Order: sequence, then C-alpha cells, then structure tokens
Amino acid sequence: MTAGKNPRNFKKKGQSGNKKKAKHPFVNKEWYSVRAPSIFEVRVPTLTPCNKQQGLKIPSESLKGRIFEITHADLNQ
Repeated sequence: MTAGKNPRNFKKKGQSGNKKKAKHPFVNKEWYSVRAPSIFEVRVPTLTPCNKQQGLKIPSESLKGRIFEITHADLNQ
C-alpha cells in the first residue's frame, strides 16, 4: 500500500502530537538586587535577571560589567 491510498494511516513528520508547552523566559532566571552606594537613601533601587547556573557557568560572572542608568531622583526619593 502506498502513502497516497489511505492518508489516515500515515503521519507526516513533526505531527506526532508531542508539542512542548511554551515556558515563560523568566522562569529560567535568577534575580539579583542592584545596590547603590550608602550616600543615597534608596539602597536597592532595582533588580536584574540573570541566567541560572548550568554546568560550569557561574551566573554572577555575567553580571560583572553591566551598566545601569538610574536617575538621581529615584535614588533620593
């Protein structure tokens, strides 16, 4: 019997029905608090996401060198 005779017996590739449910991208993140110097009233003005540890990758290494722009008014209320 060829594939064209009875299409219900033959499945096309990629249509097996085992589709993964889409996850939100922030599920795989760890959140770190950004700290400001002590001269400001607000010590923790914001949080920043970072990928969770996988194998030998350390998440705190990817945080080094990040630059944040925060207004002076947000730090002093």
